[in-house]
Amino acid sequence: MCDVPLEHLHPGTVAEFAGIALESIFLELLDGPIYAPDKWRGSGFSVRVPLESSCIVGHYHPTIKRDPLR
Repeated sequence: MCDVPLEHLHPGTVAEFAGIALESIFLELLDGPIYAPDKWRGSGFSVRVPLESSCIVGHYHPTIKRDPLR
């Protein structure tokens, strides 16, 4: 896991993540207590500049292997 400074991201990437965050907030508000986010939903992006080592804040290994065809 990395803490990537926003200035290292393309503005379109920041806008896309903002949209995903707003969608999640609205779904939680609309669905209330039955809201369950999709555990397989995710996204990624590229960073085209070197990151400082202090930006690396952790790592994990998933316990469930995701089938990309499902």
